[in-house]
Amino acid sequence: MGKAVLVLILGSGIVLAKQLYSTQHAEAKTSKDQRAYQEEVIAREIAASAFNVGMGEIRQYGEDLQVAVRALNGPQNQGKRGTHSEGRFAGGSYSVKGVLTSGHSVRVVATGTYGDASYTMHDEYRVFVLTAREGGIVDVSFLESQAGYCSAVYYQAYTMEMEEGEVPEAIMLFAPDNRERSAARPARLIWVEPGTQLNFFIGVDKNCSERPSSNMSECQARAFARNHTFNPGKYDYIHHALAVQAGDLEQAEEEIWGIVEQRPGKRNVWRIGWEDIHNTSWDRPSSDDPTNSLQALKSMGYDGIGWPDADAWGYRLLRDYGNRPDFSDQVIEVGVISPSDPNYNGKVNSYRAKQNQCGEEIDELPDEGETPETGEPTDPEEPTDPEEPTDPEEPTDPEEPTEPEEPEPTEPEPGEYNEFACGCTKNNTKNNKNPVIHRPPGNESNEQLLCLPNPATRTHLDRHNDVLLNCQLH
Repeated sequence: MGKAVLVLILGSGIVLAKQLYSTQHAEAKTSKDQRAYQEEVIAREIAASAFNVGMGEIRQYGEDLQVAVRALNGPQNQGKRGTHSEGRFAGGSYSVKGVLTSGHSVRVVATGTYGDASYTMHDEYRVFVLTAREGGIVDVSFLESQAGYCSAVYYQAYTMEMEEGEVPEAIMLFAPDNRERSAARPARLIWVEPGTQLNFFIGVDKNCSERPSSNMSECQARAFARNHTFNPGKYDYIHHALAVQAGDLEQAEEEIWGIVEQRPGKRNVWRIGWEDIHNTSWDRPSSDDPTNSLQALKSMGYDGIGWPDADAWGYRLLRDYGNRPDFSDQVIEVGVISPSDPNYNGKVNSYRAKQNQCGEEIDELPDEGETPETGEPTDPEEPTDPEEPTDPEEPTDPEEPTEPEEPEPTEPEPGEYNEFACGCTKNNTKNNKNPVIHRPPGNESNEQLLCLPNPATRTHLDRHNDVLLNCQLH
């Protein structure tokens, strides 16, 4: 009997000991999990704080992305780093860096570390390129043309009113060539309405079979381009500056074979550089090696250390490599010059002079082709025979009801006064535009002022969370 009690007591002790061990083990594991969770939460908070600092600094520079990245990353292109010594984040560290993913977008990458936990977050900051903020003429010139292949340069205009899937006309600006073209000018004078998304592409003719004869005069070469009808079958391949579709203009992205960059300090001027070699093995979006990936080259530069050097205009310095893509084969600069620009009349006159010299049909601009009312009387309407009277006893068929006429669209109602909005009417009293703060879907914090006519204003207000401002005090 005593042995049985002893066995029972010993057994109960073992069970209690195991339960105590399990409880302690579970509590230790729970404590460890809680500590790991807390460290992860703090690491995320540190990363979020660093990200906000980095994005805030980038935004301060607006559209000068190169300057913004240099300011954030510092002289060694390493970004900002630090260790917290006080407060809740004591012992934690952070790093934040800006990476140019294209000529008009920056990826801000921030990492927070606390204890054994580390967390990284990133997002893109974009500026919209090749978008006409005001109506004006499209001025295009060559910066570089150094290639063995012949390339033609085309222009396309996407407007807000275009239906999804609609493809705009491709207009040849420069005929296929591989010779020096620094003095070449487009064969046409083009006007764009505000809000227009511009796009350009090159058609690469590898054996130069489509190149105009070298015996042609300048005027003959211009006529060649002006009378041209685009036929993609004439080229070995096409390289666009932007991938864009009508009806979805907000999602325009840079094509891998082109590099688009806004000129520092200029809101309506951009540079486009194309690579004319079509080697699809260079399409490697996940690579971080700029010697075999166009995506890595755009974000990391030729040597993998970013783009530390700038040319005389402030653009990223392009180089010429004979054995790999470099985006310097065909390089143009594009600007939209509005009538309020001091250079507008001089630029129009220079185009007109060349058109007159070559006997070309003048490309008309708004208000130039309108003919004033003459006041001449119109021909009177011919009298019509009177209708025969109907038999009063016989009822006539009632007239079918006519559909009510749709009311004419009214002008958009202006919003609050904003002095910045007056830039849309300054020096442009003949064609006043509506000042609209455009908030791109998916990136509404990247606001920009657009000067739009009434139809485009209504389109923006209907489709986006845009705001119409007022230049006059109520």
